[in-house]
Amino acid sequence: MSLRADDAHKRMNQRCWLIVVGVLLPMQTLLTVWLACRDSPTSDEMAHMAAGVRILHQRDFGLYTVNPPLPKLLAVLPLLAEDVQVSWRQYDANPALRREWNVGQDFMWVNGTRSLWLYTVARWTCIPWTWLGLMVCYLWAKDLYGPLAGVAAAMMWTFSPAILANSALITPDIPAAAMAVTILYRFRQYLAAPDWRGAIITGIVLGIGELTKMTLLLLYPLLAVLMAIAVLKPGRDVAKQIGQFFLCVLVSVIVLNAGYLFEGTGATLGSSNFYSESLGGPRDDWDTPGNRFRGTALGTLPVPLPMAYLTGIDLQKRDFEGHWRPMYSYLRGHQQLGGWWYYYLYCLLVKVPVGTWLIAIAFLATLRCQRDEVAENRHEALLLWLAPIALFAFVSSQTGFSRYYRYVLPCAPFVLIGLSRIFATSWSQPRRWWIRIGSAGLVCLIIESLAVYPHSLGFVNVVAGGPRAGHWHLLDSNVDWGQDLYHLRDWMNQHPGRRPLFLAYSGVFDPRVMGIEAPRPPEQRDGQVPPLPMGWYAVSVNHLHGYDDPAGPFTYFQSRTPQDRAGYSILIYHVAEMTP
Repeated sequence: MSLRADDAHKRMNQRCWLIVVGVLLPMQTLLTVWLACRDSPTSDEMAHMAAGVRILHQRDFGLYTVNPPLPKLLAVLPLLAEDVQVSWRQYDANPALRREWNVGQDFMWVNGTRSLWLYTVARWTCIPWTWLGLMVCYLWAKDLYGPLAGVAAAMMWTFSPAILANSALITPDIPAAAMAVTILYRFRQYLAAPDWRGAIITGIVLGIGELTKMTLLLLYPLLAVLMAIAVLKPGRDVAKQIGQFFLCVLVSVIVLNAGYLFEGTGATLGSSNFYSESLGGPRDDWDTPGNRFRGTALGTLPVPLPMAYLTGIDLQKRDFEGHWRPMYSYLRGHQQLGGWWYYYLYCLLVKVPVGTWLIAIAFLATLRCQRDEVAENRHEALLLWLAPIALFAFVSSQTGFSRYYRYVLPCAPFVLIGLSRIFATSWSQPRRWWIRIGSAGLVCLIIESLAVYPHSLGFVNVVAGGPRAGHWHLLDSNVDWGQDLYHLRDWMNQHPGRRPLFLAYSGVFDPRVMGIEAPRPPEQRDGQVPPLPMGWYAVSVNHLHGYDDPAGPFTYFQSRTPQDRAGYSILIYHVAEMTP
């Protein structure tokens, strides 16, 4: 490279770095900070807040064990400086009873309206997770394809509605996404220059990642496969690298146990109480513990995991099995017990912005035109694509229920880095049309996302009808997670004459804490629509479709046309005269 070309390359790197740090990072922060103020506490946040406060005050990991403690614990740390009231009257030491939502409601009531401020502060504390995701997307894409690709990957992360929406919540999905890509990026760096110090650092990062979400357990076999492929290359010291890999795993397990304060670490497999059929064996009911290993040789083995972590794996498995407590799944207006293997593929079709799909089309075109280059970089491709493909396939295979698009968010950063390839600075001039298509896709993505903001949680792309039609495709945390109470309160303040107001709200947070006093609408019984008093009716779309109950008490509103809405999850109807 000539001196002039080297200077130009350095200037390009500096400009791209300034764009990321000086523009995208502050913009992402501002968007997330405001979004954290505009979405009312969602259903799962109630449970995460309760579990985090329990850990902080009692050093007890028995609430919400299906999720590791790190994201919720970090979220509630600022509450140490606040005068926070707690109540454990509904707490139960049996984790199978899942009392985190009950304790969360008590936390809301004892803190009153002040709980809204506490949730906002806790949400702001979660923002560094999305900073981490943005920076790793930029760095990995820059390493692979150049600084322009790095900026493109960072832009896609910043403006992707699902990432933006979940970044402003006290939930583990964005922490898991950020840590998944960080783990693989760190592992890539280790493979480039393997040594004992690098193995220890990688193990620490891997252990921190395992403390965010249990889905990341899948990274252990994936890293083993990638290591096996790497050590087969000529010139590698196979025995040394295998030893380093085992050290990496050992360090990660120590970090994982440290995150639980080593509570129950080393207990025998036979001493645990399990509730899933896989680990607990056949039983008569869902809340009676069992242990299929008790009394066997396997039951005498010590488990190198914290007891609460093992319990969380078991309870998560119980939910996905669906034997004891079948769960309804909803897709395109249809509900059924159990899920669909193609559920998350459909989620991608409707939840991914059109701009991102446009970039994906250009990306596929580059693969076809650059087959030789792709073949030469198979190891880099494996590092980047094996994890998201395996994670997506694993989540899709769990068909006990299909509900949450956010379950596949850990795949997102890898895909965004891969798509940034079309902005590679190595393309020859005649092929720069890919960059033009990609640039158009980026502009389209930004417009789509900001057009819906701050209702990013309910985003559905324009081809699927936009967020107004979102509830005809998906429900629950995909479009209605109880996030629109602030917007309902705004609507009430803007229309003081539209009374009386009746409210069928599907969230866990009590609207009365926000000053929203509204009785529930009359409920239908055995398919008989009740008489409706004159007035205005605010109905969450989960209730509109009878989510979890196809013959739900408010599905009769489907035959009516809404007059207005609060956000995209609460539809508002007007009854002009008393119905018979």
